Amino acid sequence: MTNRIGYATNIKAKKNNKKKRLKDIMRGTFTHVRSKQVKQMTAI
Repeated sequence: MTNRIGYATNIKAKKNNKKKRLKDIMRGTFTHVRSKQVKQMTAI
């Protein structure tokens, strides 16, 4: 049997329950600075 779109209703789609970020990685804010005179000079 198919639904109105044409897909079989007895086939279930796999759900991807994998987490995208690890718990061990620190999260928060950071500061990124770039020099106006020397564009290649950056600091985090």
